[in-house]
Amino acid sequence: MVQIVYFVILIIGFCCLIKNNKSKINSVVLSIGIFVIFAGNNSNSDYNLYLYSMMTDDYDRYEIGYRLYYFIFKKIGITDYQETVIITFIILGILLYWGIKKITDNYVGVLFLLLISELFIGTVQFRTMIASVLLFDALILYKDNKKIALVIALISSSFQMVTLFFIPFFIIGLIKKENKYKIDKGKYELVGVLFGIYLILLLLNNVLHVNLPLIGIEFLANKWSVFEHVTYYFGGTAWGSIPFAGLYFVNLITVCYIRRYVKSYDDRYSDTIFNINIYAALSLPLLFVDINFYRMFRVLNIANYVYYAWALGNNKKKSISFKQLKMFGFVCGSQFFWVWSYLSRIPEIFTEIFKNNIWIG
Repeated sequence: MVQIVYFVILIIGFCCLIKNNKSKINSVVLSIGIFVIFAGNNSNSDYNLYLYSMMTDDYDRYEIGYRLYYFIFKKIGITDYQETVIITFIILGILLYWGIKKITDNYVGVLFLLLISELFIGTVQFRTMIASVLLFDALILYKDNKKIALVIALISSSFQMVTLFFIPFFIIGLIKKENKYKIDKGKYELVGVLFGIYLILLLLNNVLHVNLPLIGIEFLANKWSVFEHVTYYFGGTAWGSIPFAGLYFVNLITVCYIRRYVKSYDDRYSDTIFNINIYAALSLPLLFVDINFYRMFRVLNIANYVYYAWALGNNKKKSISFKQLKMFGFVCGSQFFWVWSYLSRIPEIFTEIFKNNIWIG
């Protein structure tokens, strides 16, 4: 039954996108369908871990933002994990709607792209989905208010530490814009290089047990549990790094292909998306240590999908133009690679969503 609902709303989304139909009614129908399927999921690999953590009050393994989030739930008397999932989906929906509204009225396009694969992996890797939505909102604000954007990006990293990777992007953008302290460009680039070397030494110290006497190790290890997470993400490369590096280039090529066409429309979001995807290339060497670092560019998928939907919906005609049809084919092709990567490595993310639902048998 879940599969039927899924394919019905997927077909509705596809038809609306091809017909350039941005009807609010269709957006509501897709939103309700998505909510029923994904917020109603009550069993998957990570769900069971989160459920156990809530039952035992064992949140020490998670980031500080996630721990605080569920502390608030307990304080207001919400102790059923499924209820927290439902409420969180509503909150994320509001945050996503706010960001999309700033860029495009093509809500149906965004929801269709999310339906293809991202909502499946996001429902399982729940903290990553929260972080992805917050990072998207930070990117929306990046052009006009870099300080607030940085704050939201930091909040995002408090739910999923991989988004810490993007904090220098926001900091450098803020320095370049304001530069109120007249910092020489070469000096802050040097600081960036030194910081990068420091992080590499920290990884050597905690992953390879080199035992270098570095400042801050005890504080970070105790307060943020950073190295427990890093060690986990460095757990192995059994599936191989090349396919995941390929996923990054699929994203980048798609962004570049679309940017070639939309540059003439409006560059307020285009430049930000292009720059953050280029910046994400810095994560590629880490893939050859562990494939789980693919999350460093997967967290950009929601922001990228809004960009794609904006380009596809930037047309007042009753159907998308031939140019947009080519873009649509390119985007769908890129999504095929993401679906293939999940099906070949973790197919249970689809089966668990389809099998387990509190509302649909």
